Amino acid sequence: DIDAASSFGLYAVKTGTSMAAPHVAGAWAILKQAVPGASVSSVLAALRGTGTPVTDTRTGRQYPFINVNAARLALAAGTYSTPGAPTSFGPSNMYWLPPA
Repeated sequence: DIDAASSFGLYAVKTGTSMAAPHVAGAWAILKQAVPGASVSSVLAALRGTGTPVTDTRTGRQYPFINVNAARLALAAGTYSTPGAPTSFGPSNMYWLPPA
């Protein structure tokens, strides 16, 4: 969930790909800046392979949240892997983890 600006200077809780897409794009840009020669598949593997598992308390399902720093370090070192990684990329397997 993301607190987003709403009407009349208020905020509303929003969810979904429209809220996640800017964060994923930003994470991607950070990784490409850190390792400019990285391929699309290696950036994707680094993001998927270093996600921090978080459980959705509403459903009990567990999802990986993006961990940009871990992905950056793994990509730079070439130590990422994605055993059992999904073959598609969407809201069920990609989320943002804000910095601590």
